Amino acid sequence: MQKNISFLDMIEKYSICVPKIQRDYAQGREDDKTAEIRESFLEEMIESLISKESMPLVLDFVYGSTDNDNVFTPLDGQQRLTTLFLLHWYLLPADRPQLFKDDTSMPRFTYETRISSKDFCKSLVATSPRIIKDNTAMSVSKRENETTKKEWTLSESIQNEPWFLWSWRKDPTIKGMLVMLDAMDKKLKAIPDKISLWNSLTENRKIVFHILPLEQFNLADELYVKMNARGKELSSFDILKSTFEEQMKKNEVSELLQEEWRTHIDSKWMDLFWNKKAIAYLDSSDSNKNKEIVNAVEMSYLRFLKRMMYFHLFMIDDFENPEALDKDKFVEGIKSVRIYVRDHDIITIIPQLSKCGFFNEAFYSFVIETMEQLLFIEDERVKEGSDFITMPFWKIDNRDVNNLFEMFIDNKITYLGRVLFFAQMQFFKYYGAEALQESEKLRKELNNWMRIIRNLSYNTSYNNEDEFRNTIKALDTLAFFVYAESDTKSILDYFAKDGEVLRFDGEQVTEEREKARQILQDTKWENKIEEAECYAFWQGTIRFLFRTNEHKYDWTLFDDRWSKSKRYFNVDGVSDEYKNNNILLRLLICSFTKWESFWGITYDNKASSWGDILSNKKWILPLNSLFIEDPTTFDYMNFNIFHENQNEQSALVHSDLCKSDLLNCIVDGCFLNYRNNQHALYPYNTRAKWKIYVIGNARNSIFSRLLDQNKIELINGECGKLGNYPYFWGWNLYFKHSDVTYYWGTDDRLQKYNNELQTWATENISLENIEDYFSTDNI
Repeated sequence: MQKNISFLDMIEKYSICVPKIQRDYAQGREDDKTAEIRESFLEEMIESLISKESMPLVLDFVYGSTDNDNVFTPLDGQQRLTTLFLLHWYLLPADRPQLFKDDTSMPRFTYETRISSKDFCKSLVATSPRIIKDNTAMSVSKRENETTKKEWTLSESIQNEPWFLWSWRKDPTIKGMLVMLDAMDKKLKAIPDKISLWNSLTENRKIVFHILPLEQFNLADELYVKMNARGKELSSFDILKSTFEEQMKKNEVSELLQEEWRTHIDSKWMDLFWNKKAIAYLDSSDSNKNKEIVNAVEMSYLRFLKRMMYFHLFMIDDFENPEALDKDKFVEGIKSVRIYVRDHDIITIIPQLSKCGFFNEAFYSFVIETMEQLLFIEDERVKEGSDFITMPFWKIDNRDVNNLFEMFIDNKITYLGRVLFFAQMQFFKYYGAEALQESEKLRKELNNWMRIIRNLSYNTSYNNEDEFRNTIKALDTLAFFVYAESDTKSILDYFAKDGEVLRFDGEQVTEEREKARQILQDTKWENKIEEAECYAFWQGTIRFLFRTNEHKYDWTLFDDRWSKSKRYFNVDGVSDEYKNNNILLRLLICSFTKWESFWGITYDNKASSWGDILSNKKWILPLNSLFIEDPTTFDYMNFNIFHENQNEQSALVHSDLCKSDLLNCIVDGCFLNYRNNQHALYPYNTRAKWKIYVIGNARNSIFSRLLDQNKIELINGECGKLGNYPYFWGWNLYFKHSDVTYYWGTDDRLQKYNNELQTWATENISLENIEDYFSTDNI
């Protein structure tokens, strides 16, 4: 590697040829994003040239290779080299006309991307900028007598030269160079002492870069694709890199951290994303596909950096300069910013964070230290610590989780996904990935840590930013207690000794403590517990396999319950055998001894519904009965129903759910509700009449008989019968008898419609007399 090389050093030693595989010159594009970067870059260079005290401006690494003819081919850095070439050409003194030509008068800087670009560079270096400026002045002078006067720009002057071909105007590289030259001329033409600028640029070496010659490495063709297939415009990643460096300088981040950041952000760190998202998919024969792959790599990288910013926002209490925050836009200060960062892209959020001093030493340290601990090298590839996690995860948002890092950089992410990745980060904060390469014990500990955190995380809710912040703070504290303060440095030992655990679900924490004690007591339990945790839809919650009615734990229960549970359940919920006629659900309901047990349960066979039942202590007693009685032989019809606070209506509710076929014909997702003085099953917030089923009411059997006897006819659309079962959907039962319209309401009254008056009138008929009433012919 060659450090602090000036462009003059390079051009005097090498010819520079931008190869065909490279994109066109992009820093001269005219879109808003590029214009902003161009202005900032030029101001930074000019400030460095003018200032007598500033340190040299270092433009990071230029990667490339040199052939036997001393021709340097840049693979990354051609944009900066082109801009420096144009700056040197613009400031070139009259006594250095041969600077850009070799001994055969061929240009020492050229583009191979297009023949037109190559010819333009050759013609440009053959012409002094002073001659072009003189020609411009003459052209303007000849037009003094014209009605309209116009001062020509430098680019117009170049295009007016006899050697400039009209067709070159369509070449994007040439167009970009002309735009950049105009931008330079606009900023520099007012400075009279161009010689001082030239001396600062060349003798004083105020703008330099580092060269990394790649021919000394054994690199595959994939590097060319990686560095040069980024599209035709400056990418968001290009812009972001520049912005990060500006913020480091603005916020006076230490030189050591700045150097570390610049060294890694476009090399080692980029290699990780490249290895994760590109290596396996590159196709040397399909350039368009390769460009899409490279774009995917950069987008993944951007998402990673944004989410690291998001984490850091939750680890700090406030900004360094909170007074600079837009109070109208962010009413709740940093709390509002956290939500804004979550919901917007990284390019949009950076200006908001920049105002407040967010990009300070603490932020860059956080990212650098995280990556330093997370990365390792294996088989000459950059990898990350998620590769050491062998224990499984379960789906998040209906997507598989095979690798935490790949999940973290995916397009979509949930609070749960962030929590799991942050948990991994906390482990690697104390044990770097390189240490795990050499230690089976540490790899085992990582998996123990992630297994317990996985179980806690999947079974804890994250409904808002405050709950999320409390969770990652709790993880930070837990990792410190386990790996910094404890003697054993073991997560199992910490839980077995009832170490403090904040924020996570209390019942799940208690379960993890009990399982940790069992594993430490006898290691044969480890595989059994881990197998059960991953079975079906349980997601780490298995306390129902060894919990007694008294809320204690008895591991002698485990084997029998585990064996039966594998028959009862599968990944979708209740298995087909026990879903048939709802025998498992009905057995559970038959075992309810408390009226409160009926409330809050979802009356179906889905995994989500039974996940709540298995984990909630509210249903311990009826749940344990599933492992005592056999659902296939249980006598549901003759079971003696009893529960506390039982009355006639609640007993009928219990009977309807246990002894009838009602559960076979209602929609999934129904809860027991009480409204309009009636008990009814229906999903939360439903407005659909056909999803509402009144139960615990004798009207159901009575009106079913009237229908079967053809005494009444239901009015379609207002209510309906559930097949051959004695139940109805709809709050009120609308029907006709002898061409007269009636309805039986939830107030247990019969209403009769008067066609002449077009009003409803109450009939003084009780439910006990309703059958006799409609058996009379002269109603």
